[in-house]
Amino acid sequence: MIGVKFKISNEYDSVLYKILKNTNLSSKYIKIFESEVYKKDGNYLFKNDLYSIADFKNTIKEIYYPVFLKLQFYESNVIDEEINNYLEFMKSNCELILFIIDNIFVEIYSKNTVALDTIVNNLKENNYSEIKTIDYGDIFDGRL
Repeated sequence: MIGVKFKISNEYDSVLYKILKNTNLSSKYIKIFESEVYKKDGNYLFKNDLYSIADFKNTIKEIYYPVFLKLQFYESNVIDEEINNYLEFMKSNCELILFIIDNIFVEIYSKNTVALDTIVNNLKENNYSEIKTIDYGDIFDGRL
């Protein structure tokens, strides 16, 4: 398994916290390339485009409404590299990449299979729908 895709509810929630809790990533930095995530007061959740892991974890515990989001997790050497496909991801220093599209569609790719297993368990625990794992064959068969 190289990734997972699923649907989230179209509502305010702490969805990133629920998805990522207990993941054993070695990431120290999170780079936000695209974000349209609103707090209940109408302000944007993310004020910066680069977060330390500690600041990111505190931020995602809030309640918010994600419309669109692209996060890239780095252990070190954060490079302003926007990743557009799986091969670019594999060649990069990025450890995990997360997309939220159109409020409900989520895709996550990770080089850390233990973290992916934890994420899948989190998804099941929180009753997210249409959970599908992504394997190498899905990438190279042109299904993604």
